[in-house]
Amino acid sequence: MARANDEAAALIQELADLLSITGGDAFKIRAYEKAARAIAGHPDDISKMDLAGLRTIPTVGGAIAKKLLDYNETGTIRQVEELRAQIPAGVRELTTIPTLGPKKALAVYEELGISSVPELADAIGAGRLRGLKGFGPKTEENILHGIELMQQAGERVLLDVATDLAEEIVEALSAVTGCLRCT
Repeated sequence: MARANDEAAALIQELADLLSITGGDAFKIRAYEKAARAIAGHPDDISKMDLAGLRTIPTVGGAIAKKLLDYNETGTIRQVEELRAQIPAGVRELTTIPTLGPKKALAVYEELGISSVPELADAIGAGRLRGLKGFGPKTEENILHGIELMQQAGERVLLDVATDLAEEIVEALSAVTGCLRCT
């Protein structure tokens, strides 16, 4: 099970991404991104903290602390849910491409109706993006590179996930009769 800090940090980061898609204030977006990193790296469990405790986390001010309190009480952040309802899921999927920003993802969706990574790759291959403002050959090349990076990252596993799995395997093997040593 994921740590509350990691789940809350992911929601705050998603809030920053969703605000970026909808054209939110750049200052607020950066503040949410910094807070997400601070929350993920905070040593204490945020689920046990009150409003004052949450405000002691570096870069977490009053507004973000209230959102974290909302997360602690409901398991989600209302503003994230509201923005998710406004933004098509396809646009959110496109923003997972490392080299494709939220504004360009929204433009691709609105102009061409592209709502998935494979559709975007096909559209680039067919040259359909070239007519869009801000999409030239270099942008297409960068997006294709981003899709490749994303596919490669899918083959990787986070270190903490791999470590947890390895520890479970070692524990199971150590319980086997006749096993003298297992690391």
